Amino acid sequence: MSSRCREGIVREKLELEWQCETAVKTLDRPLIEAMAKSGCKHISLGVESGNVEIQKKHCGAKLLDGKKTSIDFEKCEEVFRACRENGIETRAFCMIGFPEETEAMVEETFELVERCDPDQVQFCAVTAYPGTPLYKMVRGDKELDYAEMTGFHALEGNEFMSAEQIEAKIREGYRRFYRRPGRIVREMRNPVRLAGKVARYFTLFRKRA
Repeated sequence: MSSRCREGIVREKLELEWQCETAVKTLDRPLIEAMAKSGCKHISLGVESGNVEIQKKHCGAKLLDGKKTSIDFEKCEEVFRACRENGIETRAFCMIGFPEETEAMVEETFELVERCDPDQVQFCAVTAYPGTPLYKMVRGDKELDYAEMTGFHALEGNEFMSAEQIEAKIREGYRRFYRRPGRIVREMRNPVRLAGKVARYFTLFRKRA
């Protein structure tokens, strides 16, 4: 939503609620505060990976000063914190199973998400869409069956993890995130929303087990 739209909603005192998907790098605290005032209730943010090398190679991050990347993990935490303090729910999108990703790299992603502490998290198996550098890297001479790309189902492994291990890591990520004691305490403060989430989670894990 453009700044003109946000300002118009506030000026006209329109009681609208809206949500969006965007990137961490596009947000800062003043913008988040303005979005909250104009009725934004939820933001889905692409976090992708907590590993710097994967960010540079696959997620479009660039080195800024030889050390930091254009996705500043400290800024990432600040964006989620600002959303939380302004009453905006958040979802973090993350991917697991990049070609050179190790279990230790996956651990970095889990740790980053736990530090950001969004309201929801989505861990997906890496999907190589046509036109992306990753697509050229993993396709080779084979045809990819996009009907099999469910977000959870890993089409293949890499040299460090099998497809089954990648899927196991996705399940581990969900368990770790949602079973944290602090997380459970926060969820119990809103029992109606918690009941809805529990129903969805059981359905999710039953399908993916």
